[in-house]
Amino acid sequence: FEVDIEVENQVVTLLPEEVEVGSEAKEGWVVAEDQGLMVGIKIVLNKELELEGLARDIIRRIQNQRKNADFRISDEIELYYVVGSKLASVFKAYRSYIMAETLSTALYPTEPPANAFEEKFDLAGEKLRIGLVRVEKED
Repeated sequence: FEVDIEVENQVVTLLPEEVEVGSEAKEGWVVAEDQGLMVGIKIVLNKELELEGLARDIIRRIQNQRKNADFRISDEIELYYVVGSKLASVFKAYRSYIMAETLSTALYPTEPPANAFEEKFDLAGEKLRIGLVRVEKED
């Protein structure tokens, strides 16, 4: 097929081999194309998504810390943490989620006791210090 377009008061005929159609993703978007279909996804994170991602990262680190401490999967823990203001807001907003995912019976925003298994991390430009104490179950 041919396409006629007007440029500066003159009609120009374009042939298929003279036309190239493409796409370019806008900033903040990812675009994928397959079998003639194109999908665009907005990838800009809002504050809520950023905090949720940080909560998941904190949980992952605590789970690894539990493993490093040789805790059993079923062991409940008390969790002590020392963080900056940004990560403190994550612990506040996702307290129940963090507790459920890590089997924590309590979260203490304070220095870990001497008997805690402690690790330090850098996360989101802040220092994160976590201490875990296994909760001894009474039989």
